[in-house]
Amino acid sequence: MTCRVERFPGTPAARRLPHGKTPVKACCSLGTPAGQAPGNPPGLQTHEHLAPARQPRLFVQGENDGFGSGEALRALVLELPPPREIVVIPGADHFFDGQLDALQGTIADWAERRPWDVAVLP
Repeated sequence: MTCRVERFPGTPAARRLPHGKTPVKACCSLGTPAGQAPGNPPGLQTHEHLAPARQPRLFVQGENDGFGSGEALRALVLELPPPREIVVIPGADHFFDGQLDALQGTIADWAERRPWDVAVLP
């Protein structure tokens, strides 16, 4: 499996997912900007840029992320169509300082389940 890493801004990267411009089977989003946090571009109060994607998506957020708390991201992501999962890491900030083992374990557990093998893609 090939892993492609894109850094913020996540909105342009997410917009490429559903349109076949990159052959993506699944997506893992870390520290996704959500809500009206300082420094967030306008429009992150909705999930419009994420809604078209049908690939399995894992969203991992720090509980205390300054660009959008776990609670703010959960409110956006729960409106998205499945398959999608949300994991909020307690006590973590945007960079998961001091929580990298929890972050790595979360991603490894998700990848071990290989959600891209069972997902029905358009």
